[in-house]
Amino acid sequence: MLKNFLLLLLLFHTNTFGNEKNTLTFHHTPKKIQDINLIDLNNKTLNFKDLSKKIIIINFWATWCPPCIKEIPDLLKLQTEFSKKLSVLFISIDSSPENVIPKFKKKINSKTS
Repeated sequence: MLKNFLLLLLLFHTNTFGNEKNTLTFHHTPKKIQDINLIDLNNKTLNFKDLSKKIIIINFWATWCPPCIKEIPDLLKLQTEFSKKLSVLFISIDSSPENVIPKFKKKINSKTS
């Protein structure tokens, strides 16, 4: 399963966003991933079938990882700019994400407000 995620990420070439037409270009045919269910922090279920018409960037991150935190704004900007064709999923590898992510979100929101 993890290999499929990593393969999808490798197939997605970030330099294509510099294209003036704002189109996405693939150098290889994207592979479909299996339908899996994820549960978010609000206990809502998300499955990949819901996103089947979009390119999915899966970002594994942690609250203790400065490079991970640094790239979040850029990924959110991509998601906003290409919202019809792209979805970014942030998957925390923190040991107890249900506890640390709400605190992290409050900290980030207080810095940006």
